[in-house]
Amino acid sequence: MKKGILSISIAVALLTGCAATVKPVDIPQVSNLKGIEANSTDVKAYISDFSINLPSPKIGQAKTGTLCVGGTDLTWTGHTPTVAAMDTTVKSTFKDLNYNVSSSLLKEKARNEANVLIAGSVTDMKGNLCLSIDGQKGDVYAEVSWELYNKKNDQTLTLKTQGTSSNPKFVQAGDTELFVASVKMATLNLLANPEVHKLLNN
Repeated sequence: MKKGILSISIAVALLTGCAATVKPVDIPQVSNLKGIEANSTDVKAYISDFSINLPSPKIGQAKTGTLCVGGTDLTWTGHTPTVAAMDTTVKSTFKDLNYNVSSSLLKEKARNEANVLIAGSVTDMKGNLCLSIDGQKGDVYAEVSWELYNKKNDQTLTLKTQGTSSNPKFVQAGDTELFVASVKMATLNLLANPEVHKLLNN
C-alpha cells in the first residue's frame, strides 16, 4: 500500500483549499522492550480478531510533496488491509516467542479449546506523515488496550501498552508498515510484562 490511509484526508484538503494548517501532534517516547518467551507450548491461547476503536478519526498531521509542505488532518479511514496486517502481526509476534496460538479457522472451537483468551484493540493513535512520489516518511504512535483471561485460574488481566515506529527518509513500502510496526512494538511490550508472562504460562 502506498496511499490508502493518507489519500482521502489529503485529497479532500487539497480540493477544499483549506487555509488553516494543522499542527503536528506530539509522538510519545516509548521504550522498546524484549518480549519474554513462553515456558512451554502446553498452554493454548486464542487471540480474537484485532480491532481499532479510536475516539476520533483525526490522528495527526499529513504533509505532501518531496519538501513536505502544508499540513492537513491525517485521518484514519478504517483501512481494512491495514487492520488485517495488524491482526497478523499480533499473532505472529506471539508465535515467534513460542506461544501456542491457535490458527484454526473454526473460531468457536479454538476459543473452547484455549486455556487463555486474548483480545487487543488500538484505542489511541497518533501520526505525522508526509506523502510524495518518493514514498512516505514520518512517525506513528499506537496505544493498544488488552484483555487476557486465563480459564484455569479464572484470572483476568487488563492493561495498555504502547508502540512507535519511524521512517525518517522516504520509503516506498507505504504508511501501512508504520502503523503495523507500532502495533508490533506494543505487542512485544505486552509480552515483556512479567504478569502477562505468568498468566500465559499457568
